Amino acid sequence: MGGSWRQSPLTGIGVLFGVTLAGLLLLPFFALAISTPASDLLEGATHPLFASALFLSLRTTLTSLSLTVVLGTPLAWWLASSSSKTARVTEALIGLPIVIPPAVVGVALLQTFGREGLLGPALGSVGIALPFTEISVVLAQIVVSAPFFIQAGASAFRE
Repeated sequence: MGGSWRQSPLTGIGVLFGVTLAGLLLLPFFALAISTPASDLLEGATHPLFASALFLSLRTTLTSLSLTVVLGTPLAWWLASSSSKTARVTEALIGLPIVIPPAVVGVALLQTFGREGLLGPALGSVGIALPFTEISVVLAQIVVSAPFFIQAGASAFRE
């Protein structure tokens, strides 16, 4: 046993594929890092809007993360513990934002919460306008990230 790399002829191919994928994922960040002069990075970090943009990102991320954990954990537990057809259909539908392009998800959110969208007029009648607000950023972050959290949570609860 002992952790030998020669356990199977497929191990070498698996390592090759893994290294190739890791390179594909990491190479763009490396290219970005080496193509940006340090002076540009310093200029960007000292820009007057940098701190407010950073804190906006931190605030919306913390909010969406908290809501995803609080709302997603019970849902993941239910999906893991239920064998009903409803749970399986729900699980499949929750995964849709993973396979739909982000631009399409954005249009869908706008069609749902925009001023002329499905819920826009009702929200507008009580003085709520969501497009281009912090709340809309949080909603978008939840829609994009929650399916990953729920799938991982359901898998963990099944074990």
